[in-house]
Amino acid sequence: MLTQAVFVCLTAVAAAVEMATSDAVPGSSTSANLMDESGAAMAPRIEIKDIDNLWKFVQDGENGNAVVGMFATDGDNGVIGRNDTKSHYGVFREASTKNKDVPFGILKDIELMARIGVDPKKLPALLQMHLDEDANHIEFRRAQFFEDQSVYFSEDSTRIMSYLKKGEAGYTVKDMRPKSKNPNAPKQEPLV
Repeated sequence: MLTQAVFVCLTAVAAAVEMATSDAVPGSSTSANLMDESGAAMAPRIEIKDIDNLWKFVQDGENGNAVVGMFATDGDNGVIGRNDTKSHYGVFREASTKNKDVPFGILKDIELMARIGVDPKKLPALLQMHLDEDANHIEFRRAQFFEDQSVYFSEDSTRIMSYLKKGEAGYTVKDMRPKSKNPNAPKQEPLV
């Protein structure tokens, strides 16, 4: 366990040195190439900065699948509740270490979230994304995890929240959530 922790620390330091010494492109995402204790490469862990990075991230994922965590931030650009292991962020961190072959991205930009159809008032959100190359769109679903934090990739079309479609004019979002009134909502008029 100690060897693994030292290895992860060395990998993080090497990635930080590489980022500091390279010519960073403004607006590009931050990523790290990690390896497990056997030396096998893990899927990427990335901070998504713009919509093009999101598209490429999901496209490069295993079978066109990726998990993206969307979180509100504090004044220091740190995730709110990052120290709570039972929070959404704690689940996100545990799942990202458990699922070595699944790409995990983090999105903290409120404007980008709104652009892809995620309501910033409903954060945090963990979304499973799947690229359907034939239809040229990304399907957004709520991420689901088993008890051991393994990701469950659903192919149920009724669980799709929205689509991000890439066209010649750019990106468009189609919201698939029901628009009808909630039958369980409280009545406005008195019942008596």
